Amino acid sequence: MFKPLTKKQLLFIAVIFAAIKADSQQMNLPRYDSVKNHLGFIFCINYVNFKLETIPNLSQHFKDTLKTVVPEPQSGFNIGFIEEYKLYKNLKLRIMPNLGFMERDIDYSVAGVDTFIIVKRIESTFMNLPIDLKWVSNRIKRNIQVYVLGGINLDKDLSSQKGINQQQEGPNSTVILEPYDFAYEAGAGLQFFFKSFKLGIDLKLSLGTQNVMIPDQSIYTQSIQSLHSKIYLLTFSFGG
Repeated sequence: MFKPLTKKQLLFIAVIFAAIKADSQQMNLPRYDSVKNHLGFIFCINYVNFKLETIPNLSQHFKDTLKTVVPEPQSGFNIGFIEEYKLYKNLKLRIMPNLGFMERDIDYSVAGVDTFIIVKRIESTFMNLPIDLKWVSNRIKRNIQVYVLGGINLDKDLSSQKGINQQQEGPNSTVILEPYDFAYEAGAGLQFFFKSFKLGIDLKLSLGTQNVMIPDQSIYTQSIQSLHSKIYLLTFSFGG
């Protein structure tokens, strides 16, 4: 489930819609759809999680000391550039290289004298290359378009510690992930035309296909059978 927007984010979107309503009496950027190539920049709010599958009979395997392993999603942000190339009429190719700053938690419920939670936080800086096909509707009320998109994302975690030996054990050990991932993504959005620029707002889901778990001898990885990325992105794109 996507994390609810903050009051500041909702206010920002409300201001955008108010500005569009006030500026909807004339068609802005009338030649925009006839130009084949457009450049711009993007800012994204990300909501990052794992699709986690534990090993069978988890509590029995660890003699009831480890009860549950649950991913805990967190929010971050992406910044980057966007290029759109018109392929045919309302069909476009969208390329959006960006850097994503993300963190995710995995909560381990451990039983002892009392049951307590151990949290393993995984911080990542991703270099992303999403490549999407984007279908855009004709203009609605002169300055609004609806669009849907789908494609792939290639990414590299610049913060990955793969190849670094675990020097710590027990509660101080870390969870290390594979640096590369490949994801399928799909989403939908709206774009609004102002006098001097276009604003796009879309919500997209990205599902990783690779098991990014790197197993070691700790309870924190031996309890996990597979770990896949699951990311929601709320993207604001600005272009001329």
